[in-house]
Amino acid sequence: MIVGQASQPRVALLIESSRAYGRGILAGVAKYIRQHGNWVVFLQEQSLCDEPPPWLASWQGDGIISRIDNRALAECVARLRVPTVYLRNVPPASKVPSIATDNDATSRLAFEHLQDTGRHSEPEAI
Repeated sequence: MIVGQASQPRVALLIESSRAYGRGILAGVAKYIRQHGNWVVFLQEQSLCDEPPPWLASWQGDGIISRIDNRALAECVARLRVPTVYLRNVPPASKVPSIATDNDATSRLAFEHLQDTGRHSEPEAI
């Protein structure tokens, strides 16, 4: 699906739509576009480990936002030589920016919050 007009940034969204998390990211991107200007968006429904969409190999765009965990896709994206941000694990030896969650820090902050509010108790013995 292509949305937008040619004079706007052309961005491929390689984000799985098969999981709620990916759909949430897509909703966030849509909100950003509505608030900050339109993009021409290239989007195809896919799962987390799907092969690259056929149109991607010859795609000519301005940038890619990706959350697909697939070596073939990473190689295809690298060949395109366009700015790319990964929203999942960055392929080894890849030098692209990524956004990832620090699970240890998140867990620690959640624990500290619950402890500070008095809502943490020791597990009950059975």
